Amino acid sequence: MEQGRPRSAWPRWLVLATPADIGDKADGGIQTLADKAAVQEVVWRYLVGADRRDFGLMASSYAADATVNFPSVTCEGLDAIIDHCRGVERLAGTWHLVGTQAIDIHEDSATVETYSTVWYRSVSTERTVDLIKGLRYLDTMVRKEGRWLIQHQVITEDWGRTDLVSTTG
Repeated sequence: MEQGRPRSAWPRWLVLATPADIGDKADGGIQTLADKAAVQEVVWRYLVGADRRDFGLMASSYAADATVNFPSVTCEGLDAIIDHCRGVERLAGTWHLVGTQAIDIHEDSATVETYSTVWYRSVSTERTVDLIKGLRYLDTMVRKEGRWLIQHQVITEDWGRTDLVSTTG
């Protein structure tokens, strides 16, 4: 941010809570912090679930009627989303590193943009390949029965590379 730029001019997603929120209106500021932490946890459950092949953990991040626009296909409904995600089982390993995350809370909905560097290892009888990608997850979340869930997700690939690790034979 520019030096001297008033905090009130910063984007809403950048400010966790202002001193005024935590001061006289402690409930609002503390709730904002709690909501942002809960939203972060939703993203982490999804990504950790993918890396551990724990599809129940992944499913706990989505609303039953969620929609996900993957780079190659759109899936509607929780079962279709998880069925598509099971494709990671064909990989030898995956690893998601979460980077910058912008969270904007609007009462019972939130918009979230998460940057992630992703590593996939693909092993075949002929070769081993590492795929490394820069992804962004653009999520619309809703609070249902006190829980934050992904209602709509768009996954975009900003960049990618493929590295040959080894060949067999």
